[in-house]
Amino acid sequence: MPKAPLAHVIERSQVALLIGQGDGFFRAVGRVIRGVFVDRIAAVGELLAAHTLWSALSDLHLRQDTVAAFDGSPISVARPAERIAGVVILRAGMLFSRPFQALLPHAPLYQVGIRRDEETLTPAVYTSNVPQAPGWADRVLVLDPMVATGGSTARAIAEV
Repeated sequence: MPKAPLAHVIERSQVALLIGQGDGFFRAVGRVIRGVFVDRIAAVGELLAAHTLWSALSDLHLRQDTVAAFDGSPISVARPAERIAGVVILRAGMLFSRPFQALLPHAPLYQVGIRRDEETLTPAVYTSNVPQAPGWADRVLVLDPMVATGGSTARAIAEV
């Protein structure tokens, strides 16, 4: 059986969704966690989140820019050619926060809190700081490692 990639990027309009690769993803997490002290599990999770982000950003186009070095001389740097933003689904998605900010330090990171309505069993947004004006990003990464039925993720995409 061929190995499945660690992450899929599903394009929908201008929204990209990061999801774990089902069983394979969780088996990989399980292999890494065995024998690791509890205080290191968060670090392992962030490492896996960083790897997932790298995979999702593999098609990112870069442009060259010039900035001033510490001594004032100009140096060339690569920057994303598109406006990228992240949307973390609270609370499990917070695992992606530090890796996202490390890889894309100038990209905004927003949060959407979603809970299930106990009567209708539908996901409902209880908090969001996602901009309401259209055109606020060229690419949005919706970040959530806890995809079960996909209801919360679909609701977050609707919010974006």
